[in-house]
Amino acid sequence: MKAHGKVNLCLLVGAPRTDGLHPLVSIFQPTKLADEVTMEVYVRDTVVCPGVDGDNLALKALTEFRAATGWDGPPQRITIEKRIPIAGGMAGGSADAAAVLKLASQASGIAIPKDLPMRLGADVPALLADLVDIALVTKPDREMDRVSLTRLFDDEMVAVVPADHPWAARPHLTARDFTDAHLILYEAYDQTRIPSTPLPLPPRARPARITTMPVITDLVIEMVAGGQGVTVLPNWVAAPYTDSHDLALVQIGATPMNRTWYLATRRGPRSPHLEAFAEELTAHLARP
Repeated sequence: MKAHGKVNLCLLVGAPRTDGLHPLVSIFQPTKLADEVTMEVYVRDTVVCPGVDGDNLALKALTEFRAATGWDGPPQRITIEKRIPIAGGMAGGSADAAAVLKLASQASGIAIPKDLPMRLGADVPALLADLVDIALVTKPDREMDRVSLTRLFDDEMVAVVPADHPWAARPHLTARDFTDAHLILYEAYDQTRIPSTPLPLPPRARPARITTMPVITDLVIEMVAGGQGVTVLPNWVAAPYTDSHDLALVQIGATPMNRTWYLATRRGPRSPHLEAFAEELTAHLARP
């Protein structure tokens, strides 16, 4: 079973509670990058996860599932093939725990207790659900009639380059500027995929090389800061990295490449907590 990781697009952390934990609100993007988790009968409950020593949340998930449901089925060996970076902030442990809960439920025929995922960690319920409650989207297409859209703001796509790159001093870039460029882009721009997202470039731009990566902005930014290429990102995504990674943002085309961003939710009634979160997000991001 695949255990997909996630990337935080926004993380708001509150003051510590009396139990020492922090309340938090997060907007995250599930990734295609995933661990592979299997479970099979063994002599005792155990977990095999090369590269990870000590306590493992996946084994705790199985132990807690047994305790909460009374399942006394045969002992299980959990095997995890790690692809999500360890301690990389992508919820790999929580994803593995969610996968184990699903596998235990399948093996036992017992539903996962509603309160169990949250006891394992705040990320586990969301990764278990396989549903996205809220998304930030742009360029609505024919599928968008399936969701409810709230307009948030307009923003432009910009080239992101090291501060000492020749482009950094340019007022804007033209199609010809990209001729010798090595572009590092999100995997959605892989032109061999069906469907693929059109490249965020001026008409007739023909980059020398394009490398596509998982939707992990930190990884793309690190590659650009290390001089391995340039990228194109929404201004609002790239701007927080300019000072910390010594980067410059450059306009693409004589006319900015603007896009409108929307808050997307599933149609139908929203739960009170989802409604409150949507209102808070809109209040922070919406612009005239």
